[in-house]
Amino acid sequence: MTNLYLVGTVHTDPDGIERLDSLLNELAPKRIFVEISEDRARKIISNPLEDQMKKHEEVIESWSQQGFVLTPEQRAKLLNLIRFKNGSHGFEVRSPSEYKKRNIFTDVYYVDIADEEIVKGVNEALDRSQEPTPEVRQKVLRGLQSPIENHMADLRRLVDFQYKEAHCLASYFDGMSHDPEFFERELAELSPQARESLRRVFDPKRNDHIADGIRKYHINDEISIAVMGAAHLGMVGYLLSDLRPDYILLNEF
Repeated sequence: MTNLYLVGTVHTDPDGIERLDSLLNELAPKRIFVEISEDRARKIISNPLEDQMKKHEEVIESWSQQGFVLTPEQRAKLLNLIRFKNGSHGFEVRSPSEYKKRNIFTDVYYVDIADEEIVKGVNEALDRSQEPTPEVRQKVLRGLQSPIENHMADLRRLVDFQYKEAHCLASYFDGMSHDPEFFERELAELSPQARESLRRVFDPKRNDHIADGIRKYHINDEISIAVMGAAHLGMVGYLLSDLRPDYILLNEF
């Protein structure tokens, strides 16, 4: 029986925190490894949902100043939808952090490469997607025509599909990591700076760094859980194959 479990997640899973809480409570690990750097983990823990919502309110206000004005009803509905989608943000960090508070002899390790450029690149891509272009306005208004419950169901279906196709996510990650032409095609609309930052997201050395961090602190006769995006699961598992890890997709909980 293995004492090392590699857990694949979908970062946007709206039920992620409940699922990960359930897994941690069932397996009762002594060590938890998370695919994130320590500095980014601390920022997530110190950035509660209400602070995130204030930033989204600022975006909506900036839209108004640029002539894209929502009615009070539309604004409230959009913010409720954003709250639902952002409620799970960083659950892979928040759940282990809360588990450690309840189980003081459990250690949590953040085992990804510390690279602020990763965050900058992702943030720039997100900022561009929030500009009130005609396409964004149309998408927002069209989305507001549907009940919030429909959006919730759609997100859950998408996340379920991503879990079922986790091997495809891994292939996509591998393509973005090792095929420069594919990478450039996929991100052609972004600025050179954003592309360079996102190149770091798909740096294959991240898998080596994650595996090395797990290997350094895992103890064979104690239970360890390593939480990572499903796209990392296969390669990290391969690098740790001598430890005979078990693989879990979080939607199994």
